[in-house]
Amino acid sequence: MEHDQELNNNLRKVKEKFMLDLVDKLNRINRDGLEYGSSALNVCYMTSIVDKQILQCEEFLKDISRGYFIEDYEEDPTGYTNGSIEIQCLNATKTYTLKFTESYCGDMAQCYPSFKLSERHGVGEYEWNYFEDDYEEYEANFNKKYSAIYKDIEQKKKERRIQDIKIQMEMLSQELTALES
Repeated sequence: MEHDQELNNNLRKVKEKFMLDLVDKLNRINRDGLEYGSSALNVCYMTSIVDKQILQCEEFLKDISRGYFIEDYEEDPTGYTNGSIEIQCLNATKTYTLKFTESYCGDMAQCYPSFKLSERHGVGEYEWNYFEDDYEEYEANFNKKYSAIYKDIEQKKKERRIQDIKIQMEMLSQELTALES
């Protein structure tokens, strides 16, 4: 019993470190992407289900507890998923792929985050098994927890939006001038 509790505590610590590293990695990808005109990833949405369900992936957590490296994010060219990221285990010959997906609920208009975690074979697929209010509460807590990381991204998004509006205003001004003459 005591051994199981110690194992659970260790896995929770591994999970927390992994979540911090994953959010940091995705936000760095956001920061770099915004400089090159890419759309920002919704990191909270993508990682919420991982944060809520990853403790069910005990083998994965045990493998990464010995060290890991999070590889670069890969966009899904089809647009059907939110892309994927690979996790290389340092002391094992395993690479896990974490694919950020969505599941539809109810009237099919509302989607919720889900993910697939795989190595050479499927390890699991997890869906948001909570109510919409739970996600809103999760999002508020997420924003508090990762606010320092988010400030930089939010500032870059704001600067980019201002730049886009200025360009659009200039183009509309030129079009108006042409129409008035």
